[in-house]
Amino acid sequence: MQTILAKPTTLNMWLALALLSDPDRGGDVTGFLMKQYPWAVDAVKECNRGTHSGKVFGDMMGFIRSIERLTKTMLSER
Repeated sequence: MQTILAKPTTLNMWLALALLSDPDRGGDVTGFLMKQYPWAVDAVKECNRGTHSGKVFGDMMGFIRSIERLTKTMLSER
């Protein structure tokens, strides 16, 4: 388990581990989200941009609600 948790180094890799059970599938995360949770795509992109710029642009409350919804959805589907 520690080996698996040591592998992800990017947001998409962490999401790939959580959503697709494979951190090496970070490149598949956006496509997966578009099919399963299209409402989360922009929020995840904004989250990723924010990690690099330190800023979140646009509707802050909408962003927070989308990330909260995705988190709750991921937890409920475990």
